[in-house]
Amino acid sequence: MIYGHGDDLYNFGSSIGANFSSNVWPGGPDPRVIEAMQRSIAQVKNYPEPNADSIRQKLAERYSLSPGNFLITNGAAEAFYLIAQAFRQATATIFTPTFSEYEDAAFANDIHCNYRSYTGIHIGTKIDTTLAFICNPNNPTGQQLRSDTLLQLINNNPETVFIVDEAYADFTRTPESLLRSFGKLSNLVVVHSFTKTFAIPGVRTGFIAAPDDIVKKITRYKAPWSVNVIALHTTTFILDHYDSLFPNIGSLLDECDWLKDAIAAIEGYEVIPSNSSYFLVKTTFGTASALKLYLAKEVGCLIRDAANFRGLDERYFRIATQSREKNILFLKGLRAWKASSIAI
Repeated sequence: MIYGHGDDLYNFGSSIGANFSSNVWPGGPDPRVIEAMQRSIAQVKNYPEPNADSIRQKLAERYSLSPGNFLITNGAAEAFYLIAQAFRQATATIFTPTFSEYEDAAFANDIHCNYRSYTGIHIGTKIDTTLAFICNPNNPTGQQLRSDTLLQLINNNPETVFIVDEAYADFTRTPESLLRSFGKLSNLVVVHSFTKTFAIPGVRTGFIAAPDDIVKKITRYKAPWSVNVIALHTTTFILDHYDSLFPNIGSLLDECDWLKDAIAAIEGYEVIPSNSSYFLVKTTFGTASALKLYLAKEVGCLIRDAANFRGLDERYFRIATQSREKNILFLKGLRAWKASSIAI
């Protein structure tokens, strides 16, 4: 694990009132989800299902697939480490800048990595490694690839197993997913998460969806009971009430457009185009790490210093859109930091 990546709110405690560093639904979990968690506490005296088979069945019904196409994991991160274990000492292509856990999982399992630019992905891209990791939409850039482009790319490289991370697939105006494409492709693995859309990253549930033979290969490395009782009951509740619990992503993206324009209007900050509710910003003065500390201390806002993403540098930071009130607070902080930097 590369310490410092992701949401490091735990380093700042109660001083943070607006967390822009975490790419989850900013409204927090639906009260009904909280109630479901509370009801599940009484079950902690029992062991959970070893392989979360009840959730596998519900996912199979939802996506018109087989339970054998799914493996339930302790968040998406466990999925990447399990995949890397199953393909230990292989080779992998990683399109950067992107989520660091692909690289971390590969290194932990002696997988040699090649790095290519995410912006260079197209249907004719030739890949000569055993694995290829693609985040769609990408983290941290928010760039999105069309499903038909990905399907053609995967079909054109039949000797490579593609791991497509769809953790943020819901956070776009035109969601693109390959979850129903296993009948067309035998070399596709999709990783999904419940934590972002339903704002429950502390619960840790995700899943791998893949052809039966790949799921069986990965399952050999999974420890039983890795998904706890509270996570199982909460995920079951979400799947049973999925449509009514699904947040208003359109309103979040409208607010994101407003925030991008407001940041771009401040001289010295360059907003990088994104298809999602999170995006990169490049500062032309100072460093992202200095800005992060200033915002945390002076205005109680936390951003993601993006310097440790491969392919980026100390000028980049990532933010996830919040409420209008918090966004205005953040904008005031950006202006104040710029003024203090110029004064120095």
